[in-house]
Amino acid sequence: MKKKMLILIPVLRPGGVERATLNFIRHMKDHFEIELLLLNKDGTWMNKLPDEIRVVNFSDDFKNFFTNDGSARYPVKNIISSIIKKSVVRFYHVTGIFKCKFNKIINKLPKIEENYDLVICSTGAYYPLTEIALEKINANKKFVFYHEDITRVYVPRYIKKNIFKFDKIFCVSASISKKMQEKFKRYKDKIDYQYNFLDTEKIKEESKGEKVTLSKNFNFVSVSRISPEKAITRSIKVFGKLKNKGYNFHWTIIGDGPDLGKCKKLVKKLNLTAEITFLGSKSNPYAYIKAADMLLLLSYFESFGIVIAEAFTLGTPVLATKMISSKEVVGEHGIICDNNSKGIYKALKMILTDKLKINLENYEYPNDTRFEQ
Repeated sequence: MKKKMLILIPVLRPGGVERATLNFIRHMKDHFEIELLLLNKDGTWMNKLPDEIRVVNFSDDFKNFFTNDGSARYPVKNIISSIIKKSVVRFYHVTGIFKCKFNKIINKLPKIEENYDLVICSTGAYYPLTEIALEKINANKKFVFYHEDITRVYVPRYIKKNIFKFDKIFCVSASISKKMQEKFKRYKDKIDYQYNFLDTEKIKEESKGEKVTLSKNFNFVSVSRISPEKAITRSIKVFGKLKNKGYNFHWTIIGDGPDLGKCKKLVKKLNLTAEITFLGSKSNPYAYIKAADMLLLLSYFESFGIVIAEAFTLGTPVLATKMISSKEVVGEHGIICDNNSKGIYKALKMILTDKLKINLENYEYPNDTRFEQ
């Protein structure tokens, strides 16, 4: 008889955490009877959920707090500056306003009657999710996946407090796990790492689903949420300089997010509309990744960057900025550059000059089994 597992996730929409969760479900469904608890059931990736996975009917009261793409709905309208928005968001966290708003809902909810062998909170960054996992669900063990670099990204105290109540905290890379163990020595034995699971055969199969014709120039591709931490505007400015120097290229950006409008305006302002194309969100971006000469992940910070492993699986090399897990994830299969405009410019100039080719025939993704241990 299979053991029972409950997985909690805010919403199933295009994104790295969501893709990792779906891959995890596919990997574990033969070993566990899996159920899923969502805060928003209207995500655009609900159709990707395997048929045998039951969605727990919990509460729709959180829908007003989250959009269908998983973004929080902040109680401030017409925020023009991203800096002001960040300040407002931090204020609501520091003062505990968010916590109080969520707790008003959570405290009214009954406990789930089912007893589970294992509860998995898919992301420790969502307070209502961790609170529900800890207070409203009965389970023999409770684990949390943490997809951020908690030592760098701002995490409110009440969220940190919840994270360390779990029986086990799985970071998504050994680098982050080590850093967390050093910073939070009291909880060292609770902290481990588990690479995101990757369904490599499914990725290869889905890459054949659409015929893609790209530019005759050197083709870059990015698959990313278009949000401030992804630093898309920084890269657009770098490409503007490269165009002015006479370099030919094309960059396809797949994804959506709060910075999309700003990025499109910047592309138009720098006269890059022929060189940079926005395709919006795509449930299957793999044909574009496979067709490209190189994938770009030039964020300010990433915990793992699962799209890097997906690109390698499809034989596409990667240029990534220097981040906490870059060396661990990229290894010898791509290029790592300094995490600033100068470093990105230097790397792209070298790539466009030398038409760099990296052999990825022997790449094999380590679908690590530390979790099952």
